[in-house]
Amino acid sequence: MTTKINKETFRQLRVDPLQNIVERVKKALKERKSILGDGAGRLRESNPIIIRIKGLSNVHKPGNGMREIVSAVGSPTHKLVKWLVSEFQSMPNVFQSKAVSNTQEIAQQLKSSGDINEDEIMVSFDVKALFPSVPVTEAINYLEDWLLTQREDAAWRSEVAAWRSEELLLFPSSSSSSSSSSSSSSSSSSSSSSSNYIDNTQATQHAASPTTSFTRLNQPNHVQGEALKTEPLSSKQACVSELTPDFFPQKSSITKHGFPVELHKVTTEDGYIVTVARIPNHGKTPLLIMHGMFGCSVDFTCQGPEKSLALLAHSAGFDVWMGNSRGTTYSKKHESLDLKSRAYWRFSFHELGLYDLSAMVDYILKTTLRRKLQYIGHSQGATQLFVLNSLRPEYNNVFISAHLSAPVAFIHHATSPTSILASRVDELEGAARLTGIYEVNGRGNNSYIDAIVAATRAGFIPPDLLLVNVWYLLGYHDSINRTMLVDLLKYSPAGGSIYQMLHFCQLFNAKNFQQYDFGTKENLQRYGNARPPTYPLYKVTTPTYLYYSEHDSINEPGDVDALAERLPNLQLKYKIPVRRWNHLDFLYGSSAHRLYQMILSTLAKP
Repeated sequence: MTTKINKETFRQLRVDPLQNIVERVKKALKERKSILGDGAGRLRESNPIIIRIKGLSNVHKPGNGMREIVSAVGSPTHKLVKWLVSEFQSMPNVFQSKAVSNTQEIAQQLKSSGDINEDEIMVSFDVKALFPSVPVTEAINYLEDWLLTQREDAAWRSEVAAWRSEELLLFPSSSSSSSSSSSSSSSSSSSSSSSNYIDNTQATQHAASPTTSFTRLNQPNHVQGEALKTEPLSSKQACVSELTPDFFPQKSSITKHGFPVELHKVTTEDGYIVTVARIPNHGKTPLLIMHGMFGCSVDFTCQGPEKSLALLAHSAGFDVWMGNSRGTTYSKKHESLDLKSRAYWRFSFHELGLYDLSAMVDYILKTTLRRKLQYIGHSQGATQLFVLNSLRPEYNNVFISAHLSAPVAFIHHATSPTSILASRVDELEGAARLTGIYEVNGRGNNSYIDAIVAATRAGFIPPDLLLVNVWYLLGYHDSINRTMLVDLLKYSPAGGSIYQMLHFCQLFNAKNFQQYDFGTKENLQRYGNARPPTYPLYKVTTPTYLYYSEHDSINEPGDVDALAERLPNLQLKYKIPVRRWNHLDFLYGSSAHRLYQMILSTLAKP
């Protein structure tokens, strides 16, 4: 079989950029044994009926090229590729003197070759990342060694050891699988003997020497997964966790546009572990961007470099950081609490401001060696700032300025149909306790949101029907890009706690911006008063800029007016000059980038 390189997608390098990793893995495989071993000439099911596999690297839509398979020599993926090639080459009517331009042609040739028996099936293989292609323990060993080179103090060694133990617990069979297998073969292949290495021009790193057994033409300008990260990791960052599919949308929405990205793990005062995404611009002013309720960091990168707030901010010269509050898709870990417990979900926007936001700010300033940063928050992201700066006024001096879109504090003028929930606070909490379900609009574990998204992506639910329901709740304004909608649904909404909703419902009923109402008995224990205290907004002295709209049914102008009257250092109250601009248009509206440019130009001023 021949190998061809699409030079529009790939550039040819003279030297393998990660040869050291390859050699290390090869050496480890020789010394510590591989998973498959020498005798694995075929992959066999444990089922008594042996199914022979005719496999493809990845079956794409017609006209798309094949993806390369990236693997270390001697790994399961590498052995699988070698076996597939040997199978193809044994077929007299297929691939003997001709190349294929895409996987559709492979499928057609296999079907017409007569070499496929009725007891055989054809499947496709999708390579997600480098680490599934090497023994898990070897990946963890490598990362452990690398982490230990970053610092030499005992506390750091202890933290790395704890991380290693945690990661091994996630893969309990990795050690036994590795130790029980037979010795690894040291035989070479086309991938190891070739002197040509391929680097995807759309990615910042490449994994290892790729196998060249399959023909590659018209390679897509993206990769399915990412290999080992080589950018620096701080002491609070996760390593293997960052390479899991859960983090791909967070990273791919940035890297596919050629921007660098880092994912940092930050532990809050009350033990929640939250993820902060960074688009680094070292030496520049840090800018922290916070999402609204049920949102996440991808809200600020999904529209691409010309229209996304975070990418525009990076291009404007800011060191961009995007927070993910506890309970959202990318921030669901805790040091001790079980994700399924009520104790885990017992938080509202109060904790998101007092603990999550303060921890993120402290971490960013420590990492960047800065004393101050800029802040942009949408909806609940504004609420978090008001909570933090009113209850811990010392943080006012940390923020150079705060730019808040659809800023929610007072909410009793809301006209959205969701306001009907305010009359059913006790019923909602009772239902949550009865069912044991405290997460709202979450993803994974066969959630109803995932079911709706899957039905929409499959064409069973028309996108416009989905939008009609959103407009009913938030106000009609057909301004969202339809081509972006399906991708948007991959990560949005990102989930949250029922108690966040209940706290906002309480604000609606009380016509006040106040702390959570636990009931008379618990209020007396917590606050020393039967009623929850009002947040002292007069202590929010950070220079504040408010951006709102007339047609936002969640954040009505009357509530913005009530907020503005109580802020002692209000610099601007700007009404969007678009009559039907709604709550989500600040994120996904077709002209939202004009507002972002306005905000960034203000941030850039001395």
